Amino acid sequence: MMTPVTWLSFTIHNNSNTFCLQPDVPENCHVIFAQPGPYPEGTVAKYNCALGYERIGPEERTCQADGKWSGKVPICAIDVAQNKPAEQSSGQSTAQNAVLSIPNCALTDSAKSSWWSVDLLGNFNIRAISITLGHLSSDLVDIRMESGNGTMTSCSREVSLLKNSTTIHCSGDSVTSVMVHAESRLHLCSIKIYATNAQSPWQCALPSMDVLTIHENNCYSTSKMEKLDWKAAQKRCLDLGGSLPLRIDEETQTALKTALSGSQQSPSFYWIGLMGTNSGWRWADGDPLEHFEDWYEEPVEVKEGEALAAVMGRPAGWKWMTSSQSVWNPWVCQTKPKFCTSPGVSANGRVVFSSQSYAIGTYSFYSCEPGFQLIGDQRRRCQADGRWSSNIPVCQPVDCGAPSEWLHGTIHLVNGSTAYGHQIEYRCKKGTTMEDGQSAIRQCGADSTWSGEEPKCVEIECGNPPQIPNGEVIFSNTTLNSSAVYTCDENYRLIGHSKSFCSENGNWHPVPPICYDIVTLKAMNDSSSSDKNIFLCLLIAIILAAVALFGFKAYQRVKDPMVPNFNSWIKRGVVCPPGGKSPASDGPRHLVYATPSQPPDSMIYYAPTGISMIESGMPVTQFEVPPHMVHLQQLPNGNIHVTLPTVRPVIRPSVLNAAHLGIPQPPHRAAPSPTSSQLLYSFDHEPLYDQPPDNIYEELITARDTQHTVC
Repeated sequence: MMTPVTWLSFTIHNNSNTFCLQPDVPENCHVIFAQPGPYPEGTVAKYNCALGYERIGPEERTCQADGKWSGKVPICAIDVAQNKPAEQSSGQSTAQNAVLSIPNCALTDSAKSSWWSVDLLGNFNIRAISITLGHLSSDLVDIRMESGNGTMTSCSREVSLLKNSTTIHCSGDSVTSVMVHAESRLHLCSIKIYATNAQSPWQCALPSMDVLTIHENNCYSTSKMEKLDWKAAQKRCLDLGGSLPLRIDEETQTALKTALSGSQQSPSFYWIGLMGTNSGWRWADGDPLEHFEDWYEEPVEVKEGEALAAVMGRPAGWKWMTSSQSVWNPWVCQTKPKFCTSPGVSANGRVVFSSQSYAIGTYSFYSCEPGFQLIGDQRRRCQADGRWSSNIPVCQPVDCGAPSEWLHGTIHLVNGSTAYGHQIEYRCKKGTTMEDGQSAIRQCGADSTWSGEEPKCVEIECGNPPQIPNGEVIFSNTTLNSSAVYTCDENYRLIGHSKSFCSENGNWHPVPPICYDIVTLKAMNDSSSSDKNIFLCLLIAIILAAVALFGFKAYQRVKDPMVPNFNSWIKRGVVCPPGGKSPASDGPRHLVYATPSQPPDSMIYYAPTGISMIESGMPVTQFEVPPHMVHLQQLPNGNIHVTLPTVRPVIRPSVLNAAHLGIPQPPHRAAPSPTSSQLLYSFDHEPLYDQPPDNIYEELITARDTQHTVC
């Protein structure tokens, strides 16, 4: 016996390849694949129904590029209208023709609002209706299904799409009868009403018998051309786990009569489980005949020693007739189903069984893949009527829903969804931060709840600002945007930022300044200072020179890869005629040094620039750095560690010198070092300019004896 495949149904993306997993499997059906899952694009899923069930819908579905199966899920159902009693609004008695296995048609008179109806003799879950109209029929108005509680279900919307022959998908539960309405004449040649909860003859498990019909959860089977006396027939039925029909009521009698009438090749008489005794007619198990009787003629009184029994006879329209128990006749056995069909499973679900044969009493246990939750009964049982209890449970994606309101800030959907595996992020209000040890991320779990607990936010706290040597810090608060003001002791000058702020990352920014003894700094550059101070001054200048050189070289490579050296870069900014000399190359400076600027609160630093050697000297570049841009740190070995801002050279117009104006120069006179009037250094925080002397042009012009032209 085939069992339904129960793998998880969802889409897997793997290196741009799409796979499909198990689609829905309806009840009474199983699916066959050519290979195990997951199934690549183009895989075909083939649906097969259990024996005795008819497939309504596509036989095959294909895995598509989007990871979904094509088409709709088919159903496996049984036509429960076949051989059931029918009637019509007018015309000759042809209503039964529409539900007989022999092709024929039911035809009403040409009257307004004609109808045809069938009694299903039971409660069925209808899922589809197949109908064929004859050429004489007017348009249908509606198909209505009546339930056992009197509820009517209309299929008018589906009927509006009907052609002469088609199947409509119209659903109704516990339906007992169906009625077809036409505008006028109704020419109905065939109608099939498909129910998914009807039992199939194979479930009766009677290979030696012909199943006549299944009614009220009982299998009614006839012998195959075999005849026995009444007692032997009863024993044969008992051996099959049943009996000759007992306690036949009106509805059961109708079901048997219509089933026997539809079988044209059947014998004329069948034993039933009713016997005559001296105390009256009784059923085979000893219960007296009560409530319902359907005799063809009034039975005779049973005489002493006489053994009588009842048969259903074709000559009597399948009513009851008396007969001697010794007569050999075919018989009808009343038994119960022995098996259930496949219970089915929804997409993304799994099912296991206590018995793979689906025998009566088997349990099926359902579960869902991680990320899905079971909606419905977890356990179903194969009941004595051959049907599974309840309905197939559905596996729906887990959704944790919107998290509860959070007063500390905002909540953001990280993945745009609250479904299983997706995350939400908590963000604190400005000025606050997450408490230590708490996570801002929560994830939707398989139990439909968010992981962890709601975090809490507290005000951003930077702690006390750092203290500095030879100074003090003044502050009133340590939360976000609070400020701390630094001051230096007397005779100390503050280098750096005098104010620091508590930032959002919980740190004070910018870093604290230092308080430096300005007298000592000046003494370091005095020619009369000790050798140690000279050494320290030279060390500072060398560091500055290295920084400047690195900046120049980097700029040359970025702005103009073809520039070979600093000297040619300077010349590109000069507007003199060919042959003129740039002020940057007029004279060498042999020493690297630093001198006080005016006012005496900053230093002018000179350093080699890598310019081509001129005569025996090496030109240097001069730039001025304000004290708050320099970070000096006393090292344990007595040296001073100097930190400077990054500099970037920018071409400035050259300053005219005597050579440019045609003034004769002494052959060995060294020109002054270039100033930042020729070079602009842009620092991290602000641009600074070193202005040339106001009278520089006047001095150059005065030195000339003749008129000159500015180039």
